Amino acid sequence: MASEPFVVSSVNYLDPNGPPPALYWRLPPADAKEPQWEPRDIEVHDIRGHEHDYTMEEHGFEVTSIDFEVDIKTDKATVQSEYYPACCELVKKATGASEVYAFDYNFRSSAVTEYDEVADKPAYLVHNDYTEASAPQRVAIELGEAEAKRLLKKRFAFINVWRPINHTVEDLPLGVIASKSTAPEDYVTCAMYWPDRDGETWMVKHNPAHEWFYLSRMRTDEALLLKCYDSATDGRARYAPHSAFEDPTAPPNARPRESVECRTVAFFD
Repeated sequence: MASEPFVVSSVNYLDPNGPPPALYWRLPPADAKEPQWEPRDIEVHDIRGHEHDYTMEEHGFEVTSIDFEVDIKTDKATVQSEYYPACCELVKKATGASEVYAFDYNFRSSAVTEYDEVADKPAYLVHNDYTEASAPQRVAIELGEAEAKRLLKKRFAFINVWRPINHTVEDLPLGVIASKSTAPEDYVTCAMYWPDRDGETWMVKHNPAHEWFYLSRMRTDEALLLKCYDSATDGRARYAPHSAFEDPTAPPNARPRESVECRTVAFFD
């Protein structure tokens, strides 16, 4: 286990004894069963001061600087026309990818109790955004079948650009598991049902070998690049399971955490 300073907190892993997990963003069937979660205490190691020792290729995540702003009240068209290109250039510079496409984003705020069309609440479940099946499927959905046929011949990686907005993170930071501390059996496919499509993601079962990391008091000029899928199977990190968690060192009057994650997919020649 890493030697950095750490905090002890709790996260929600998938309960391996529960029903097969499924999440609905449309009216669920009458016999749908809620996934069961298993809260576990974890040590989350703070990489502040040596954050550049951690890379997407080795750990599944890395920290970078970010010098362009976006506001939670920004309209969707402006985010797509101005913020998307900036995130694509950031990912391209960090990875050396030949092509990068941004296709989705989420604003999150801990002041939100339910989805309100502007922001969602932080995600408190240990998960990885894509599976072996849903990653190429998402390329086809977002870029079209013809373009996907061309691009999926290349190595590709889904990379989220996660960063605070409006102020420094004082509580509910994002914790990430180092990719190589996970095992294949830790990942459980979770069916996802949206109003317009079906898909799947991975939920994660507890494994005492998991090494958790975060960047304390993350600033608005810092971003976490999370590798949520990499098609390469050559030994580099392929996933970055993650979850929000309560920071026991947070001030009693901590401001609500506000963040944005932009989803991109990178292709390599």
